[in-house]
Amino acid sequence: MELVLNATRPLGDVRILLGVTGSIAACKVDRIVKSLRCRGGRVQVLLTENGARFCPPETAGALTDLPVISSIWTGGEPGGMVHLDAARKADILLVAPATLNRLLQLDNPDAADSFNTVVNAFEGPVLYAPAMNSRMWKSERCQEIALQYSEQIIPPAEGPLACGESGPGRLADPELIAEAVVEKLWPSPLAQTRWIVSAGPTRERWDKIRYITNKSSGRMGEAIARVGALLGADVTLVTGAERSFYPPGFYKKTKIDSARNLLEVTEEKLNSRSGYISAAAVADYRPRPREDKIPAGNEKLKIELEKIPDILSRLRRKFKNIPLIGFSADEQKNIEKARDKLEEKGLDAIVYNFINQREGGFAARYNEATFITAGSKPFETGRLEKNELALQLWLWLLEENILPEGD
Repeated sequence: MELVLNATRPLGDVRILLGVTGSIAACKVDRIVKSLRCRGGRVQVLLTENGARFCPPETAGALTDLPVISSIWTGGEPGGMVHLDAARKADILLVAPATLNRLLQLDNPDAADSFNTVVNAFEGPVLYAPAMNSRMWKSERCQEIALQYSEQIIPPAEGPLACGESGPGRLADPELIAEAVVEKLWPSPLAQTRWIVSAGPTRERWDKIRYITNKSSGRMGEAIARVGALLGADVTLVTGAERSFYPPGFYKKTKIDSARNLLEVTEEKLNSRSGYISAAAVADYRPRPREDKIPAGNEKLKIELEKIPDILSRLRRKFKNIPLIGFSADEQKNIEKARDKLEEKGLDAIVYNFINQREGGFAARYNEATFITAGSKPFETGRLEKNELALQLWLWLLEENILPEGD
């Protein structure tokens, strides 16, 4: 399998064998297939006998446009064995949902049916997304297996279960399952590196109900966090954004509101072995806050503003040797001005974007940027979807060796 990194179609033409076992969570197979295919994956379904009760072969075939394997007698090319051909051709095997019985067979494999025959014949990576009652999931034997095979298991979510109870054991979100497939197949050049990424606007309180903010949506910083995690980094997203634009990912998230709150959280989470990417649109000024609500009806009202201390400069003074990457946006395209900001704040790199671009920049799906360091030629990205721009940023940081010390 040759996988060309592409953040908007991260599975390329990867061939995925989706094993469906006898869990009521098999009713979500359509969402899993859709999530995988939206990322470019080609999906073929493998059913256990009980899995076929919850996900009929006709349904699975209509979803994937490929033959569904439900027994060794499943039709295929003359003289072929479709179940073994599928095991030979697939790039990854995903069992979702996986019942407790299937997890137990990780330690006690057999070849009693076509499903297990394929699993045992498959030589590529395998992932399991369990779905079961919480008491089954929390049982001692199940937890031993989950720990022993942790790199293969997508942990279940916690919440309402089909039996009416609530707790851990709910099938992970189909979007998260698809992200896990991407993470499994993508290379991990950022493994052992730790990054803090800031995103979104800050909100500077004026009175009890009013604040000053800006147009930033947080989409760019979220894309950087998502793609960094897919490339193996330990990423924490510190964000003032109200909503998410991308599927749940393998990074941690902390919500903030004001610039002061952003600085406090960032200083707490950073250490000498971290890197920091400041994609948040931090306010330059804040009102002097009032404890009461300003009454309506005033025809003229003055807001007294005070300068907000520069976060990046403060972080550079405190963390002298960590990689610091800033963002700069301006109405007039001026690379030298961005270089001045780079030097003034003591940054290792700066991402400069021109906010007057058509259908790009703040709150848009697309952006174009220039990556700048003190000693190298600026790198122009052209207009890209923000996930793709995030991928280009990470690859550029790797090429420039702007990385924190590994753990």
